[in-house]
Amino acid sequence: MSKLIGLIGWFKQDGIRLSTNPIFALPKIYSPNGDRCMFSGVVIMEDDDTFAGYMNDDCGQSAIDGRIVDAELIFEKQYLHRKDKIQYKLRLLQQQGMHFKGGYEGTVVGRGDAQISLVTLPEKFLE
Repeated sequence: MSKLIGLIGWFKQDGIRLSTNPIFALPKIYSPNGDRCMFSGVVIMEDDDTFAGYMNDDCGQSAIDGRIVDAELIFEKQYLHRKDKIQYKLRLLQQQGMHFKGGYEGTVVGRGDAQISLVTLPEKFLE
């Protein structure tokens, strides 16, 4: 049976911050310390531990799909207004809280760190 899962977390870009401001012609803005960005989202988790859904952060809304395999959360993210894709791979830290820590990589965004916590939501959450 499918489950509705909420996710919340952060990612930190290594020295690069994507700009959402249209006055910047370049897709990247340099930040020497990197910036931490919070995100949240909702996915549908299937019985085989695959999932699909959406995330929101400062850079916009993105579609995500992935799976949990051998205590690893692996997924691909694509912002709805962009063509590039970002791959996330995170390791389970604590069984009870479904908290994962790891990183991401993409051709445009480079590499960075990330942490995500998953929470099972009641079926009526989105009503």
